[in-house]
Amino acid sequence: CDRRQRQMCIRDSGVVILLIGALAFGISRIVQNPEQYQKQEETISVVLNCSKFSRISTEELFAELGEPEKTEDWNNQTTKGEFPMKIYTYSFDGFNGEFIAYEDTVVKLHLFSDSSWTVEGKSDNIFAMFGIVPGDNAKKIVDTGTTHKFSPVSDKVAEVEFYNFDEENKTFDTVYVTYNLNYFD
Repeated sequence: CDRRQRQMCIRDSGVVILLIGALAFGISRIVQNPEQYQKQEETISVVLNCSKFSRISTEELFAELGEPEKTEDWNNQTTKGEFPMKIYTYSFDGFNGEFIAYEDTVVKLHLFSDSSWTVEGKSDNIFAMFGIVPGDNAKKIVDTGTTHKFSPVSDKVAEVEFYNFDEENKTFDTVYVTYNLNYFD
């Protein structure tokens, strides 16, 4: 090696040593204070994990929540025909839920707050409050100011509607979650 090549090798070695030192320093800082470098996630209070009720059997519903307080028959008429449904009503802490089943499968859920729910933090947290993770193709199809409707939403949720929404206070009192749109229009 001539003198100039040796100088370039020494200079390149110095750069590599500096990069390794900087990397080691950065890693040691993360190891010493991992909480400082972790992504901070918002903790959202979940009202009810609605995704887990997607198209489950009524037998699974009863195993999860027990016997309903009330059961009623309902014939849902749409442009596609008449669908005999059963509505299973449950009371939760601060709200009521109506699980709507067709042929022993939960196809829709209505939730009614005793007062109202408040969206904590950013507006997308409204989904997390109900255990719903919107997919990449989730789309808002209705926004009247007081009603927000999304469809499609995810693999588990076909449609979700939020009613009586107060934009200023970020509160609402009613949620409809549809798992299967075949029986509704």
